[in-house]
Amino acid sequence: MARLAPLYDLASVLPYPGHYAPRLKLAMKVGGESRLGYVQVRHWKRFAAEVGVPSGEVLGICESVAAAIPGLFAEVVATARSEGLDHPVVGMLEQEVPKRAQACLESLRR
Repeated sequence: MARLAPLYDLASVLPYPGHYAPRLKLAMKVGGESRLGYVQVRHWKRFAAEVGVPSGEVLGICESVAAAIPGLFAEVVATARSEGLDHPVVGMLEQEVPKRAQACLESLRR
């Protein structure tokens, strides 16, 4: 059975300056790797094999999610601001989440 790491794994450290992404640990491993900056295509392929899903399908899902995040997150930020939530953390996440999504997308295309 495949399980996804909670969103807090991905977002909670981003607004804090000085974090070093390669050393950040995920709550759950991807194909045996738990360090965020070290997850590569081979880990996603191993994950796919472990859960019995074709690797092309898993990589396609990863790529489509990474590509969609910047636009979707911009919508979330706009909604949050329109509802009165305009904390500095929102601005920090607005900058960092799309950068991280782009980094993921680039690593998937290598």
